Amino acid sequence: MDYLLFFGVMFALSMIARICVGSEMGNHTNGVIIVDYFYEPGCAECDKIEADILPQLEERYRGQYTLQRHDVGVESNAVVLFELEAQLKITNETMNCIFVEKKHCFDGYVNMTNGLLSAVMEAVGNRRKNISEVR
Repeated sequence: MDYLLFFGVMFALSMIARICVGSEMGNHTNGVIIVDYFYEPGCAECDKIEADILPQLEERYRGQYTLQRHDVGVESNAVVLFELEAQLKITNETMNCIFVEKKHCFDGYVNMTNGLLSAVMEAVGNRRKNISEVR
């Protein structure tokens, strides 16, 4: 019975997350890029990401992005992560990843090192281009 209750709650949270994620797909907050960071407290790789990668992101793009942190130990955050992975057809579920504009996913330290900063640079460039086209 507990098994059925658990999956019922997960299904309900999944539906709520689908609505929330779908309504915010690709949105900007105050004209800056949205970077969603999903992490697990106590995770050694997450600590390395916090120490090495996030400071580089802040140094290069301060004021041009908003970092939204999501502890996957919180059930609703885990559901949002699974929904984003499903929308992007990501099959390898990971608990430490970063999404840029809910369009590009970088899972794990190595993938973040190899592509995150360039994805943010591209998103910032696209955002500037879109703003200048509107003016």
